[in-house]
Amino acid sequence: VLDQVDGKDIVLLVGKTGTGKSTLIQGIAGRQLRETTHSCKSEYGDVDEKVVFETVQDALPGFEIGHEKTSMTSHISCYDPTQEGKKSNVVYVDCPGFEDTNGHEVDVATSV
Repeated sequence: VLDQVDGKDIVLLVGKTGTGKSTLIQGIAGRQLRETTHSCKSEYGDVDEKVVFETVQDALPGFEIGHEKTSMTSHISCYDPTQEGKKSNVVYVDCPGFEDTNGHEVDVATSV
């Protein structure tokens, strides 16, 4: 990761799991997003409907969008627009979310 950000301006995306960090990077990368409704079970067994965004096609690899209450991003990933031929001095860094659902150890490790 360090070699990808060396000499560049960095936008570091941090936040709670499921807040849309990876979705934001898909949008910044110019991927077309569509709004849809997704059903998921609550912790009490009820079915909740929520509005979510998903890529229409050609999603940016490494920035999967999740719709469940489980973490999708498991490691730090960088989006550098210059890799797609765009002019930019900014690298966008996607991080695993706070309160990661992959376990307490992962949550602690990604919070440091």
